[in-house]
Amino acid sequence: MAKRSKRGRRSVSSLQGISTAALVAERDRRRAALEQQAQAARKQLAEIERALAALGGAPKRPAPAAPAARRSRGTGARRGGRGGTGVPLAQAVTDALSKHGPMRVPDLITAMRKAGYSSDSPNLRSMVSQRLTQDGRFKRVEWGVYAIKG
Repeated sequence: MAKRSKRGRRSVSSLQGISTAALVAERDRRRAALEQQAQAARKQLAEIERALAALGGAPKRPAPAAPAARRSRGTGARRGGRGGTGVPLAQAVTDALSKHGPMRVPDLITAMRKAGYSSDSPNLRSMVSQRLTQDGRFKRVEWGVYAIKG
């Protein structure tokens, strides 16, 4: 018989005497129990949302999609989206610099936002700085000031 710890669980050293089939069966039993709990919770949530809708409460949210299989990142596929306007960052930078002339990064971001560019990125300043230094269309005029080449 396996030795039990203070909480009633078997200790790690006692797993040596348990067969792989028994471990797999226990895992499957626990998974089935959790799936039953999840199904009951989904039913309860659906009832709550129906009651809210009947009272004119919050609009019904779409049902969550089943978890997708994990995919590898691949070899350089783009992730995420562009700014809320659908305009690429480089294009927004080009538009602002062509309209206002040479600018510092904070002023450039302000001009981009006034022109309607939006981004939820917490590091937009870093992204703009990186674009200015790595894209061949822009040049540094003086310390911290950038303009369009040509």
